[in-house]
Amino acid sequence: MNNASSQRGYTMFEVVIVVSMMAIAVLSLHTWLDRTRWLEKDARARMDVERELRLNLQSVANILRNADESTLQAFDGNGVATRPQFRRIVDAAAGVEIRGNAALLEWRSSNRVVEGVERPGDLYLVEGASSRVVAKQVPEGGFRVIRESDMLEIELSTYARGTEANTALEVSGHAVVLLRN
Repeated sequence: MNNASSQRGYTMFEVVIVVSMMAIAVLSLHTWLDRTRWLEKDARARMDVERELRLNLQSVANILRNADESTLQAFDGNGVATRPQFRRIVDAAAGVEIRGNAALLEWRSSNRVVEGVERPGDLYLVEGASSRVVAKQVPEGGFRVIRESDMLEIELSTYARGTEANTALEVSGHAVVLLRN
């Protein structure tokens, strides 16, 4: 028996090929996992901004749902208001509606710096001397109310930081409120 033929093993060439194939497989897996991680982060950011929009719309709709129709003001000739003014019905005793202070919804600029949003801000409810944020992260021009007979349509945009550098995610939605008689 020949010594050379009885020894089994791999040549250096075979080892280099196998190691190269394993390196390509590991690199491909790493790229796939990195892309999956980015997609998950992007999906989470989109879900968060959609949730914020839903909460903002619900907050504004709840306020306007109690607006006294006869006190609605600041609508232009097309029935659009970006700073609607009204009085809310706060109680009803013996068939008489009791109205609260004059109120207004207004957008105010914030000092936040958000890449991709030219003028970030929030929507405030101002009643008398007090004011509070009712919708967070609303860009300038991202709020308006359209009045059509006994109905108000709220259009609202919300933003959040995007997953890529210097970007912002912005989503818009609307809600409809039927005014009480």
